[in-house]
Amino acid sequence: MDAILDMLSAGPPAPGVERVLAAGELEMENEARNRGLGAPLAPSIVDQLATLGRELGITSPDSLGEARLAGVQA
Repeated sequence: MDAILDMLSAGPPAPGVERVLAAGELEMENEARNRGLGAPLAPSIVDQLATLGRELGITSPDSLGEARLAGVQA
């Protein structure tokens, strides 16, 4: 299986595509990134959590800031 994946990834990507991917490859990369940085949160969710935290007297950790929002749209 590794040989087949190596052969596929060595091939030329389709026009307008950065690289050839195997099924599930993006998901594995996202999982690895999320394990290191935490799951990304949309700005609207961060706002809701901050509001709820204020209502409950709980402060939001700084880690819920920009690092987790990279590439996520509301």
